[in-house]
Amino acid sequence: MTSLAHPREAPLRFAHPREARLRKRREFDSAHRLGTRTHARQFTLIILDSDAPRARFGTAISRRVGGAVVRNRLRRVLKEIFRHHAHAWPAVDVVLIAKPELATLAHAKRAEVEAVVLPVLERAARRGGRRK
Repeated sequence: MTSLAHPREAPLRFAHPREARLRKRREFDSAHRLGTRTHARQFTLIILDSDAPRARFGTAISRRVGGAVVRNRLRRVLKEIFRHHAHAWPAVDVVLIAKPELATLAHAKRAEVEAVVLPVLERAARRGGRRK
């Protein structure tokens, strides 16, 4: 008896892989020391050219921005924006430092946060940062 079911397709991976994240303190410190800063009203971006095979992203969101719920919501939304757009960027390390003004967007839809963050992020990523 033959099965009419389609062969199982490989599941799509929507994870934010480990190699696309800044995880260690020395990676953040290196970006802070050597990177190029771009300031916006709601956040500061630090971009550093990287030897990694892809763009990597990290956030710094202090308690001044809001409580744990607000900070974690912002972190999740920012990672999602990065995940959807990073494939088009060169190999750079990106650190986004949130300012308290960004908390007003914490419970906004992703599209609203994207409209504020993405233009600055894309412009800075294309321009690049200093070399390690």
